[in-house]
Amino acid sequence: ILQSVSCQRTISMYSSIVFKIALFSFIWLCFPASQLDAQHNNGIYIYGTITTTEGDKFTGFIRWGKEEMYWHDVFNSVKTENFQKNPKKHNNSWKNMDWSFSSIWKDKYSSGNHVFACFFGDIAEMNIKRGDRVHLEFKNGAELEVDGGSNDIGTTLRIWDYELGKISIDWDDMKHIKFFAAPDNIECPYGKPLYGTVYANRKREFTGHIKWDMDERNGLDILDGESRLGDQKIPFEKITSIDKLLGGDGIDILFESGRTMRLDGSNDCDSGNRGIGVFVEALGNLEIDWQDFIRLDFSSALPFNTAYDNFPIPEGIRAKVLTYDGKIHSGYIAFDKDEIWSFEFLDGDDDDIEFQIPMRNIERITPKNRSFSMVELRNGDQLLLGDRQDVSRNNNGILLFTDSSDLPIEIEWDDIEEIVFK
Repeated sequence: ILQSVSCQRTISMYSSIVFKIALFSFIWLCFPASQLDAQHNNGIYIYGTITTTEGDKFTGFIRWGKEEMYWHDVFNSVKTENFQKNPKKHNNSWKNMDWSFSSIWKDKYSSGNHVFACFFGDIAEMNIKRGDRVHLEFKNGAELEVDGGSNDIGTTLRIWDYELGKISIDWDDMKHIKFFAAPDNIECPYGKPLYGTVYANRKREFTGHIKWDMDERNGLDILDGESRLGDQKIPFEKITSIDKLLGGDGIDILFESGRTMRLDGSNDCDSGNRGIGVFVEALGNLEIDWQDFIRLDFSSALPFNTAYDNFPIPEGIRAKVLTYDGKIHSGYIAFDKDEIWSFEFLDGDDDDIEFQIPMRNIERITPKNRSFSMVELRNGDQLLLGDRQDVSRNNNGILLFTDSSDLPIEIEWDDIEEIVFK
């Protein structure tokens, strides 16, 4: 009897495997690889509706100038105030506190300009104001006004309207942008995303989405250079790998066919290169200086969770702060007396590599000395980061809010032994 049951289970298991293989084959035949790629690509690109000052509406894939096009690309600016509460939307992560605590932020605890950066996937809407001012609304209903600070504001936007095709809209002609996920049935106008493994000095390597020269991001973007045959303009989708020459003024590229070519003479392939950006999902963004770069091997992008709907609703930053006097403080915090939401970034450097890590990806921060801190990610990776304000003695410290008081506990950076995020 036992042998009969075992045999039946074995037959059932193999039947299940055969069924899955048959189902996969059916899907593959009904939906060609190009169509599957297109549907996968749709989810990762910025999409939404632009309303102009004349009241016209255009809906489609959006690209910021010739740069940002993915939800995991970063919008940069400068805060003119801290976050405000939208009375129409409810969020209890700061309970009944004034989210802005603007009088505290402006008048007492902090001063100077506050740089702002977040993923496009964390933004719900943009209202374009006069000059370089933009009013942002985030997925949790928090609002923030920013002003200039980067070429993300004031640039021309290109939108591939689902009916009209490609349209360029000047910044001054825009009134409002609403972001949302692209439908699967809309054809994506871009090539495949650039994805691969970057090798850097000290035997470091990082795999993720690539920004070459901090600019080119997808397969249809062009690598410019000069070869012994003259000027070359090569789509990245044709390239398998890029090796930097020993002196840094030139590259060797390998094509899919096995052909090789040496290029120089442009900032895409010599010391004028602004660096290679990599987005790693469990980490964040990093920027590898040209001097530190060795080689890039392209590969197919693996499934990942950077579609618009995969960016979580932002929450307040909750942490346990251990101080050198043996005290433990727990509550919502304003990190560096500025960052209060989980989508805001911690910045730090490891030699010539710059890191930009969302607070939601961080498990623990341990200051090591006046210049460096150990940053532990939620996936277990550890990074010793320095030089930037967030991880050095230049950090303004922590404002910690508890349920027992309307006023925050102020903790200086030099007094912090460890910060453990919840």
